[in-house]
Amino acid sequence: MREDMQAICDSLCCTLQQTSLFYDLLDLKYIIENNGKQRVMAIFPGGYVYVNVTGDSGWAMAFDILKQLPRKI
Repeated sequence: MREDMQAICDSLCCTLQQTSLFYDLLDLKYIIENNGKQRVMAIFPGGYVYVNVTGDSGWAMAFDILKQLPRKI
């Protein structure tokens, strides 16, 4: 079974929007570039953050996104 990485991003985004740390997260976009590099663009009202997820499984991608998103503490 092939994982639907955008569907995982959509579910994770919906979950994160329910938290106090990431309530302002607008979207998570899964991107495959021409050179094969895989990234997720986390979109916030003030800009965006790219997360490198090349070679990640669905679980690993979710963990990488959580580790690399900016936190408001």
